[in-house]
Amino acid sequence: MTSVGLLSFTNDRLDEVIQKAKDFAFTQGLVEPIKGDVINESVVTHISFMLAPSPIPQHHFEKLKEAQLDFNKLMYLVSQDYDFICSVLKSSVKYDEFTRNLLKIYHKVHQKETKDRGTLDIIRCDYMLDSNEQKFKQIEINTIAAGMAAGAALMPLLHRYTLRLAGKYKEANQVPDSTSLEGIATSLVRAWEVYGQPNASVLLVTEPADLARINHRHIEFSIHEINPRIPFMKMSLGDIGMRANLTDDQQLRIDGCEIAVVYYRTGYKPEFYKTKVEWKGRLLAEQSCAIKCPSIGGHLAGTKTVQQAISEPGVIEKYIDDPEAVVRIRNTFCRLYSLNPGPKGDHAADLGIENPEMFVLKPNRESGGNNLFGKYIKEKLIELKDSPERATLILMEKVEPVKINGYSVKPLEPVTLREMTYELGIYGTTICNSNGIIHSRQIGHLFRTKPADENEASLMAGIAVNDSPLLVS
Repeated sequence: MTSVGLLSFTNDRLDEVIQKAKDFAFTQGLVEPIKGDVINESVVTHISFMLAPSPIPQHHFEKLKEAQLDFNKLMYLVSQDYDFICSVLKSSVKYDEFTRNLLKIYHKVHQKETKDRGTLDIIRCDYMLDSNEQKFKQIEINTIAAGMAAGAALMPLLHRYTLRLAGKYKEANQVPDSTSLEGIATSLVRAWEVYGQPNASVLLVTEPADLARINHRHIEFSIHEINPRIPFMKMSLGDIGMRANLTDDQQLRIDGCEIAVVYYRTGYKPEFYKTKVEWKGRLLAEQSCAIKCPSIGGHLAGTKTVQQAISEPGVIEKYIDDPEAVVRIRNTFCRLYSLNPGPKGDHAADLGIENPEMFVLKPNRESGGNNLFGKYIKEKLIELKDSPERATLILMEKVEPVKINGYSVKPLEPVTLREMTYELGIYGTTICNSNGIIHSRQIGHLFRTKPADENEASLMAGIAVNDSPLLVS
């Protein structure tokens, strides 16, 4: 007999279930382009996934969902605090060209007093379950790299199916829905309504070679289901730079079409701005009255140095006046350390050099593949020991995650039983106009599982696989 989490089958039966699960993924649109040197948009395969869902404590899950509304409000208010963001980033941008260019756009938008018709934030707070403290700790807030919502919404269907194949009907009902796809589509429709021009388009901004194309189509088609009259466009930052213009009243027009909402699914890494044309496209969009998701302030609020500053004593209280909400937020935090020049930064650097295995070294970037671990932390901090360039990084307490065993199903690879760890992401969305917050929701979750010997949990890089939580008491 072979045990697969909650599933127990003979090897022959296991092979049959794996094939059925793959076919189920295809029929539900849980697919992606085959990765390679050349992307053929007509050739897809199933996404990577765990064969069975992973058990997590239900009370923790519910607490994180409740706290998401607090984070929605906090990150919106931080994104609107021009002086705070500029002050926090002042040291790091001297040595970080990418963040410096984003901050230049922020300055120009502020100085021009661009009159947005509203703002839309779609954020995701990511957590790991600490094996020592038996609580979820927040490892990141994504304010722009908050994708993969379609797969997250469809995975519960697959896992309920595999559980029912095993006769686990009760457990199948313990896999919660994720409303991430419906939530994002509804938020984009609501933002379009706030803009108030029925002929204006929703614009989804992606890379020219869009590896998340199917995920983005799910969003487009969901918008169409809600309101088929909403025009929808999809293009790159470079396309905006070459084809867009601003009218005298700050409308963003592309090939003559007015844009109501700009939804960024790119723009959070330096390599997404290959030329000045991409930077021109970002600036045009930010200086327009279109509703951006996120605004340039929202993007900068997601930088690691800003997130570390938020964790300092008294900062949350500047924005949140409900003491219980402050406690809910702070209870999720890992310990975060500034590496700015000075005694506190020197002490943090010494901690990282002396005990690198206890920390993660993070730059001002979202998405995976940017962090340093173990001996590389020590090497980097010794290299920057007396350099002000150290301010471009923060030090975060490393979570020792709970480990599980399960089967990982990946395209074109043998199915393997491995020791794994998981991350839980909670999505939230906020819509605001001149009167403040008019719409705030927690909109589902993303659950990812990765090999226990891997540090990063990137789905796009093929390290992590899609999973679902199984809620247990």
